[in-house]
Amino acid sequence: MDENTIIQNEEEQVIEETAANEAEQVVEETAEAVEEKATVEEKPAEEKPAEEKPAEEKKADEPKPAKKKKTKLFVGIGIALAALALLLLVVIVVVVIIVAIALHKPTIDMNQYISLDTQGYDGYGTAAYVFDSTTFMEDNADKFKFTSKFKREYNNADSGTQFLIALSGIDINNDADAAKLFVAGFNPMGELSECTRLSNNDVITYTWTFGGMSEEEVAETCSSLGVKLNYSDIEFTVEDLEPVAYFDPFDGITIDFTGISPAGQAVVNNMPSNGLYYTLDRMTNLSNGEEIVMTATTPYGIEAYIQAYGKAPTSESKSFAVEGLGEYISSASMIPEEELEKMKKQASDTMQSNSINTALDSEAVLDVEYIGTYFLTAKDLTTWDFKNKVCLVYRMHYTKEVKDHKKKDVTCECDFYNYVSWENMYVDSDGNFIYDLNKYEKPWASDSHKFDVYQTSLWGILGNQVIVYYNGFSDLDSLSNNVVTSNLEKYTPEENISQEAIEYANQAALEEEEESEE
Repeated sequence: MDENTIIQNEEEQVIEETAANEAEQVVEETAEAVEEKATVEEKPAEEKPAEEKPAEEKKADEPKPAKKKKTKLFVGIGIALAALALLLLVVIVVVVIIVAIALHKPTIDMNQYISLDTQGYDGYGTAAYVFDSTTFMEDNADKFKFTSKFKREYNNADSGTQFLIALSGIDINNDADAAKLFVAGFNPMGELSECTRLSNNDVITYTWTFGGMSEEEVAETCSSLGVKLNYSDIEFTVEDLEPVAYFDPFDGITIDFTGISPAGQAVVNNMPSNGLYYTLDRMTNLSNGEEIVMTATTPYGIEAYIQAYGKAPTSESKSFAVEGLGEYISSASMIPEEELEKMKKQASDTMQSNSINTALDSEAVLDVEYIGTYFLTAKDLTTWDFKNKVCLVYRMHYTKEVKDHKKKDVTCECDFYNYVSWENMYVDSDGNFIYDLNKYEKPWASDSHKFDVYQTSLWGILGNQVIVYYNGFSDLDSLSNNVVTSNLEKYTPEENISQEAIEYANQAALEEEEESEE
C-alpha cells in the first residue's frame, strides 16, 4: 500500500472514531451534570452554630410546608430535561454512525489478483503477469457503484467519452456495471522489472502503473466508483523453467592473419556446422594488437534453436587478437646493414650503367659516390600507394678530356645527382626483413651540362660546344624537391644526407651562381 492510501484510510478512521468519541463524551458529561444537579438540590443545608433564640423566633424560622413542596418539583423537572437531552444525544450518535457507515468505502486488495506466468528454458525464460479479472469480479462486483460525483463528471464529459462508455455496454444508472467499467476502462495493469532471459531463482518485481496514472488520479477515480484500492509492489521468484545443455559455439574455430599491418586480412578456419550464423566485424585493414569480434547468432531466436538442437550456446561473441602480421618499416635505420650494402651495390651499378650514354661518350669518366638516403613513410598505410620508400642518393662526378678548337687539351668536368629507390619494405612476424632487391626504380629525370669549350670542326674552324647529357638532377636541391617536397602531403620524410655532401652541394651551387652573374 502506498503512503497516500495509508494516510487517507487513517484520516477516515480518525474521523469516525472522533465522532463516536465526541458523542459518548457528550452523553457522559450530560449525565454527570444531571446527577450533580439532583444531588445539590436534595442535600440539606449545613447547620451553622447560632445563638439561642426565643421560642417565638424559632417557631417563625421553621420551614414552611409550601416551600418544601416547591423544591421537589424543580428536581423532577431537571431529571426530565436531562432524560430528554440524553435521548437527543443518542439520536445524534446514531445519525453520526449511520452517516459514517454510508460514507465508508470498501477497500480492495489488488495484489491478490496478480500472478506470474513463466515459460521457456532456464537462462532464456520469459515472464508475463496475469490479472485474474474473473475472480476479481466475483469478489468485488457488488462493492462498486456509480457515485453522484461520477455521474456529474460523466455528464460534463465530451460526447466521445460518453459514446465509448455506452459502446462498451456500460449503463451508469446500473451500479452492477461499475465493476465492469473499472476492469475495462480503468485498466488495472503494471509492469515487470525483467521479462526475458530469465533463470530459475531470479527475483523480479511487479509494479502497478494503472495505465500511467498517478497515485492521486488512481485514488480519485476509485473514489468516484465507491471503492478504495490497497496495492504495492510484488516480488516474484522465477521457477519451473526447463533445464538446457550448453556448448561453446567457438570451440575449434581459429583465425589466421595474413598480410602486413595495417593492411592485414583475417582467414577463418574450422567453421562448425551447428545451425548458427557466424560473422566477423572486420576482416581487412588489420593491425597487430587490434581485436576483431566474431558473433554467433541464431536464425530464428534462441528458444527455437534450443527446441531444434536441444542445447544453447554459452556466449554470442568472442574476441580474437590480431597478431603475426608483418610490419612496414618506418625508418632507414630499420634496414639491416647487410641488406643496405646490397642495395648500395645495386644502385652504384645502375648509376654507372644508366647515367650517361657511354657508347656516345666513351672517353668520359664517371665517379659515383653514395651520399645518404631519403626515407618516406605513408601517413595512411591503408591506401594503394606505396607504404614506404627508401632512396639511395648518389653524386656523379663527370670528367672528360677534350681538345678545343685551338688543339689545346681541356678537361671538362661537372657534378649531377641521382637516386635508386625500393618500396614497401617490411619485417615479418619472425623478424625477417622482406623486400625484393631486384625490384627497384630510377627517376625519369634528365638534364644536360654545357661546358664553355668548343671543339675544332672538320674544316678547322670553330666547332660545336661540348655538352654532356645525363639522367639525373643538376643539383641536390632539385633531387630533394622531386623526392621529398612533392610528397609532403601524403608522406613523412626522413633525410639522412651527409653534412659534407650538403656543404659541397651548397658551395657548388654558389660558385655556379657567381659564374652565371659574370
